[in-house]
Amino acid sequence: MERVKALIKDVDLDNLLAYKSVKVVKIRDRRLGVLHFLFIFAAVFFTSYQTIYIEEGWAQHDTAVGSVKLGLLLPKQQLTPPAYIPYCSPDCENYSGDEPNCNCILWDNADVVYPEEQEYSIFVATTVGLIYNQTKQNGCNTVDGDIVCTAPWSDGSFAAYNLILVNTYLLDVFHGAVAPVFYQDDLYADRLTGAWLKESTSLWGQMLDQSNNVLFNGEVGMSDQFSLDTILQAAGVTFEGIRETGGILSVSVIYGDCSKLILSSDKQSTEFCKKYKSSIVGSMNYYQYRASWIPNSDYYVTRTIYNIDQTERSVRNMTGVRVLFRVTGTQAMFSFPQLLISIVSAYVLLSFATFIVDALVLYVLPGRKLYHKAKYEVTENFGQLRKTVINEKNQKARIKKLTSMARFKSSEEVVDTLASLKVTIGTSDYDQLVMACIRVYGEELRDLHTANIFIERLETDEAKITAHILLDQLKEAYQVAIRSGEERHVRRVREECRNTNNPRVGAMCEEWIQQHAALAAAQAAVDVANAVTSIQMPDSFEDDGEEAIIPPTGSARNFDIPDYSL
Repeated sequence: MERVKALIKDVDLDNLLAYKSVKVVKIRDRRLGVLHFLFIFAAVFFTSYQTIYIEEGWAQHDTAVGSVKLGLLLPKQQLTPPAYIPYCSPDCENYSGDEPNCNCILWDNADVVYPEEQEYSIFVATTVGLIYNQTKQNGCNTVDGDIVCTAPWSDGSFAAYNLILVNTYLLDVFHGAVAPVFYQDDLYADRLTGAWLKESTSLWGQMLDQSNNVLFNGEVGMSDQFSLDTILQAAGVTFEGIRETGGILSVSVIYGDCSKLILSSDKQSTEFCKKYKSSIVGSMNYYQYRASWIPNSDYYVTRTIYNIDQTERSVRNMTGVRVLFRVTGTQAMFSFPQLLISIVSAYVLLSFATFIVDALVLYVLPGRKLYHKAKYEVTENFGQLRKTVINEKNQKARIKKLTSMARFKSSEEVVDTLASLKVTIGTSDYDQLVMACIRVYGEELRDLHTANIFIERLETDEAKITAHILLDQLKEAYQVAIRSGEERHVRRVREECRNTNNPRVGAMCEEWIQQHAALAAAQAAVDVANAVTSIQMPDSFEDDGEEAIIPPTGSARNFDIPDYSL
């Protein structure tokens, strides 16, 4: 007890609880100060403009999720073909719809759409190739012993037509969207912050062309209806240019909220809100149609129509425009945690500014030697301490000095010292020194990586097992024990597992002990059998005169465990 009190009395609390701070050196040089401030200004400007403004690091974002219902309607005005259509033959003059030699034909909205119902897309035919009056044939017959097959259907008759006035048919578009994260928040649900509802009186929509000119204004509370010509114009193409080849038209329905664009970098949406803000009511929700034509996307579909008993059919090969709708949009709402994350992430740039100036100070500028002397403080020579440890004859004093080096010096210096001591001291003393270092790195400094490096420098398996047990690495201790082949090592690890309640490694130890006992029993049986065989050998074998080798009594494994305590 007195010894414990003496140890406590010798502890220097000021040293034990000392605060370690980074040393700051103030270099009085205006050139460096100006350079540093320039770098800091550049970092702050980049952070403010790029991270916070352009990338909207001030906000939490939520992406729209929505659906689109599509249909095709006949124009509201009467279908009256013009007197002259460029792509129709002269026989189509004064077209009434049933001229036999005319290469143009008029179909209604039900005929030009196929398939009839699709989500997010609709196909509108512009030309059609008709194969009609095809009849089903017998198929395969046997002729002179050979099987001869004909086409399943006859050739039928073929006619090609241009579908007129389809460019005036109206696309009926009904869509809605929701921002899932914002809408589920009760704080904002009553303000429709996260919901865009088409029947809402606060939803405002338009279709813009490639130059942001308005081609269509949505009506409040109704589905949007606009002609195929209008949406092709929004994509920058004409009906005449795509009529024969067809293609794919991609349309984005972009949702937004003008009240969330105060700091937004989305220029198109910001300009839209500034221009039409006076017309938008309620929560200032809006949507825009943005159309684009996909080049070289020729498109056609085939539709087969059978009679009631499926003995005749007609085939329609229809070229046309497939219109694909995609609901998108992003809402941004101010979020202080998100802003804080952006600021902290940008702090790296400020550190980089200091790094550049330090590099110039230490390696480039003429006064770099003076700057280096002011920035770095040189400590006492620990090499002298290393020599003292090597020359020390008392093991306890040697351990004390070596552990002091381990606490305040790099592990490389300690390794070099141990390498010098290894050739002058015995294995047991050497392992005691290494164990002392392992205690410092593993228990005091909690540097398990360095402690494991020192474990590999231990000479004996017993010492390695002790070190792993000290660091609570029972699995590694078990691996060393089984590599040694010593049952007593495995039993020691098993007992430690029982004491520390580690059944998994304990079960592994128990299994190895049982297997080892079985192998030992089998080896004993083999030895007995060999002994019996040697006794029954014929008398004709002569003794070679050599003296029999008698194995020593006891076991070489029965030696005490070395003491690695400090």
